[in-house]
Amino acid sequence: MKKKIFSFLTVCFSFLLFFVIAEFFLRITKFNAPHYTRPDIHTGARLMENAYYIHNKEGKSEGYINSKGIRDYEYEYEKSKNTYRILVFGDSYTEAMQVDLDSSFTKILERKLNEYTSNPLVKYEVLNMGMSGYGTANSYKLYTSEGIKYNADLVILAFLTGNDFRNNSKELDQSTSRPYFFLDANGKLKEDLSYKKNIEQRLTPIRNTFRILKNKSYLVSLIIQRKDLLFNQEKKNQAKILDPSEKMNFRNDWKVYLKEPPEVWEEAFNTTFEIIKKFKNSVNENGSKFLLVTLTNSAQISDKLSDDLDRGLGKDKYDLERPDKMLQKYSEENGITMLNLLKEFNQRYQKEGVYFHGFEDNGGKGCDCHWNYDGHRLAGEILYNHLKNNLLISED
Repeated sequence: MKKKIFSFLTVCFSFLLFFVIAEFFLRITKFNAPHYTRPDIHTGARLMENAYYIHNKEGKSEGYINSKGIRDYEYEYEKSKNTYRILVFGDSYTEAMQVDLDSSFTKILERKLNEYTSNPLVKYEVLNMGMSGYGTANSYKLYTSEGIKYNADLVILAFLTGNDFRNNSKELDQSTSRPYFFLDANGKLKEDLSYKKNIEQRLTPIRNTFRILKNKSYLVSLIIQRKDLLFNQEKKNQAKILDPSEKMNFRNDWKVYLKEPPEVWEEAFNTTFEIIKKFKNSVNENGSKFLLVTLTNSAQISDKLSDDLDRGLGKDKYDLERPDKMLQKYSEENGITMLNLLKEFNQRYQKEGVYFHGFEDNGGKGCDCHWNYDGHRLAGEILYNHLKNNLLISED
């Protein structure tokens, strides 16, 4: 009996020793970092306050989430005198983990505004409120629960047509842990609160303990990351053997470009339009200006994806500008100020041959990926010129 107990304790000690050594090694080498997200009853998910992050899946960056749970420097809720404050909401394009924080379009915009202002007494602040995986409903809920505290002068919604329409449809997105809206029989926008039950379950003491371990331990986080990578790789391997029509189930987001999309996509479009209007009205009611900015998808610019689009959607059956045109039309009809980045991105690509999406170490430039450094640089430049030329910023 004593031998069995001794053997058991030896195994436990060996496991503990391995865990400690592995944890120490990962912390020293910075091979990875713990998870830096947490469940949130309002938005579904938030970045973990004061968490350290390392991103190396696509591009590279590392740093700390600030004390209020956004990937940015520290900003107090109360803005100082003579400060013009801009909040930018969006998904992973806005969060911009693929590049250094100072190279993100929000920080580029902030620098340009402060460098070229004609009034040295005015200070501009551009806060990055983006989070990977967010749809418009998530961003709206983040604004009403957190963003409103910052007393912004201008609120920008950075909208990615490549997946935000899908993220706003429960039927297309099929997540159980994000807020959704839907249109009732009378066309009125209603909120679906069913996600809160899932979030509440994830906030139980046992689940909280595991989440804390995941957010604190480099080793536990690495194991989970490897598991997720294997799962995603399996999905990619399955997609490679499918014919083009079946493959579209894996590239569902591309259906946003169809000239005659399925009914479920039309519902996603209409719901999204109403969420944007609700967002805009809420911002205006709180005394701030609102700007809708449509970002760019690699498929809309890079010719590297043309053959895949033809095979997957059918040649002449899609229009890469259709989502932006729909948003432009709706914005004009509903008094929403909108900036479309696609035209200038395409002009610059045609003129200079610069790929604005993708990184050499992950898929190559021009792949169906996030903005690289050139993409963020151009977006910041276009935004600055638009704000300056359309008097959306103030120097009073």
